[in-house]
Order: sequence, then C-alpha cells, then structure tokens
Amino acid sequence: MTAEAGTGVRPQVSVVIATFNAAAVLEPCLEGLFDQVGVSLEVLVADGGSTDGSREMVECFGQRLAWYDSRPDEGIYDAWNRALGHARGEWVMFLGADDRLASSHAVASLHAHCGEALDRGIRIVYGVCVLVDGEGHEIKVLGRPWRREKRRFRAGVMRIPHPGMLHHQSLFSDHGLFDTRFRIAGDYEFLLRELRTRDALFVPGCRVASLMAGGSSDTAAGRFEGLREVLDARRKWGLRGLPPRLMASLAKAGFQSLLAAGWRGR
Repeated sequence: MTAEAGTGVRPQVSVVIATFNAAAVLEPCLEGLFDQVGVSLEVLVADGGSTDGSREMVECFGQRLAWYDSRPDEGIYDAWNRALGHARGEWVMFLGADDRLASSHAVASLHAHCGEALDRGIRIVYGVCVLVDGEGHEIKVLGRPWRREKRRFRAGVMRIPHPGMLHHQSLFSDHGLFDTRFRIAGDYEFLLRELRTRDALFVPGCRVASLMAGGSSDTAAGRFEGLREVLDARRKWGLRGLPPRLMASLAKAGFQSLLAAGWRGR
C-alpha cells in the first residue's frame, strides 16, 4: 500500500526511480508499485528533464507520488542522490523505469526479513531478480546466497541484483550518497563501502523483479568501462591487486570492445 504523502507517518520502504525519456515503460513500473500490498511504501521519481511526455504522464499520478522532480542531471546516481534527500522510509529500494515487480507481494515478502537482518547487524537485504529480453522471455536468474557471492563481490564481480535489494536508511547517513564520478558502477562502489567488511542477507525464493536486458552497460564498450570503474572502486576502498576473475573479465570485455570498434570502422 502507498503511504499517504504529507501525513507524517513514516513509510516502511521508499522506492526511488530515476528516469529519462522513458514514458513508454515507466507507467507499468509505477502501477506495479501502487499495487503492492502488505507494506507501506512511498514512491519518488527523479526525472532527468525528459522531453517525451514522461513529465505529463507522471504528473497524472498526482498525490500518489511522495516526490517528483524533472530537471537535467548528471546521470542516474545524481538522480538517486536528489531523491534520497526526500526519502522518509526506513528502507530504500532503487528501480529502473523498465523494471517490473514480480507480484503484488514482492516488496512485502522481502521486507518481512528486514527485522531479522537488523537483529544480525545486517543492513542490506536482497532476493531474486530475473533478466528478461524485450519479449519478456527469461534470460537469466540473478541472486544467490551471500556466502557464495561474498568473495566474488569483493573481487569485483557484481552478481547480487541491485533492483532486488533493500538498503537500510542508516547506510546513507554512515556512508554518504552515491559517487557521481562513477557512471556505470556507482551502485557497486556504494555497496562496497558496506560489504567489504560486513554481510548482506539473501532471501531464497523471494522473486522481487524482472529486469530488462540492454542499455549502455550491456554493450562491449559499456561492459569494459563498467569493469574499469569496478577496479577504481576497489582501489578507492583499499582493495589492492587485480583478482584473476576481474582480470579475465576486463581482458574479455576490452577485446570485445576493440572488435566492436573495428567492425564499426569498416
């Protein structure tokens, strides 16, 4: 259920969406949020100054949104930072405009484990997401137990699904906001601040959302740049060296990027 804006009652979850010229996909994402039951949530939308009718479409939701702003920004992490200044929920979730929640109980099912997490000193809770193609066909299931992902994550492999994750509000008080110098791996860099020394809680069987494949990070050049940023993030937080898995991924992405550039040059 959506928390009523302006009532002073703190919602359990704040859902932040950054969008730019995404009118064709944003409305179903918002409708899925307003259909959620079993948890009080608020929805915040940071738009980058869209010119495709997004503003008019979003404004139709009126008071159902806790906050909305549309102006040019420096990218997704800048947009998230703007929205975080208005988020009142104890927990925060970030969704893409083309992400779809798996069911009307998706957020509540994940949030049900947040009390257990806090009792264990854990401030990040995540479930399962599904990567789908443009026709909705399943490509890959994302989300495995933290005990299996912890070493990979600290070595630079981001396999925990960020849209399927709840962040305790105290993370932003303790660690600050997203670093906008990162263009692709800013979510990894932020999570590394917490997870290089602490744990996350995985909720098995909790399918949170479906994620659309594609975007700049799925191109050869985007993958290479994202991996370079992952390396920068590890260096920033004192994780030295180049783990073999990260080195292999960098080499593969770099080679694919060169091939793609060469093909375009023909």
